[in-house]
Amino acid sequence: MGGGILQIAEHDLGKGRCELQLEGELDLWSVERLQAVLQRVARTNDAILVGLQGCDFVDSTGIALSSRRAASSKTEAAASPSTAARTRCCGSSPSPA
Repeated sequence: MGGGILQIAEHDLGKGRCELQLEGELDLWSVERLQAVLQRVARTNDAILVGLQGCDFVDSTGIALSSRRAASSKTEAAASPSTAARTRCCGSSPSPA
């Protein structure tokens, strides 16, 4: 999986719905880019699904943006960050497979 620069893949789900799949790091340096994409796709979609499965790291600015958008609009964050992101965020060790 990614790491580093945030990649945003857009997928049209039809009927006014869009999915954004994020890969890499969602942090202070990339949150403005995501916010701009969210604002653009919100103009033409009734619902936006944001997938965080590919995120290796999400900092407090990424969490704050997700929370604000989910509370005030048609955006919903889905799934969970990767094991690497949970490890880096929470300081825990990944469970053995």
